Amino acid sequence: MVRLRGSNKASVSEKTEAIIVNDHGALILLATAVEIDQIIHIENPTNAEELLCRVISRGDSFMGKTQIGVEFIVPTPGFWRIPKSKDSESDGRPKK
Repeated sequence: MVRLRGSNKASVSEKTEAIIVNDHGALILLATAVEIDQIIHIENPTNAEELLCRVISRGDSFMGKTQIGVEFIVPTPGFWRIPKSKDSESDGRPKK
């Protein structure tokens, strides 16, 4: 879930899908127009945690949604609650 102030200063909420996630942010799909450096809120519905993010890029658009790169204001390891792969070492590198 993404929450932000729209161009008319009204509060906007949009359900979204994350394409890529990491400890520093994500690449998400948004129908709502956003600007580079705009501050938005992202909520992980799995754990109901919410973080402030900054829009850092806008990519291709398709099916009415645009790829948006967001960066957490504060890096937050574990926000996405993604289990570690069996093929990873404890530091996240692939096993040799």
